[in-house]
Amino acid sequence: MRVFADSCIFFGCLEDDRVYRTLRRLRNDGHEIVTSITVIGEIVEVCFRKEKDLHTILDILRELEVEVIYPIPQVRFCCIHIDEYLDDAGVYGASTTDKTHLAYAIAHQCDFFLTSPSEVRSLRKPDECTIDIKIVDIEKLRDHLGY
Repeated sequence: MRVFADSCIFFGCLEDDRVYRTLRRLRNDGHEIVTSITVIGEIVEVCFRKEKDLHTILDILRELEVEVIYPIPQVRFCCIHIDEYLDDAGVYGASTTDKTHLAYAIAHQCDFFLTSPSEVRSLRKPDECTIDIKIVDIEKLRDHLGY
């Protein structure tokens, strides 16, 4: 199983040891944790602006053997479809950045998109998307996996 982690999840590791332990258990159980180069950029920018500990987050990424995924042509396609779908459905609130992160997760065939509770409410997978990705927060992921 491939789990895409949004930046808030890695920041959550700094604030709540349960978040880190959940990710560690995922890896120990043989699941992949992935994130995108856009999430890495967001992490760097937030750490710079808010004086968060970038080195600790980089250590977490290494310890969890997080795979960093890069742009492929399907990411652009997914971005366009996510924007159109959310606009047509009248679903607002998701940032362009988070819609882009979701596009990476879909294009790279992840099973879960792990993000904050507020983003779970504002992001949706387009109906025409054939990838069965679930958009969840850490609690829903724990429930789904029985952790």
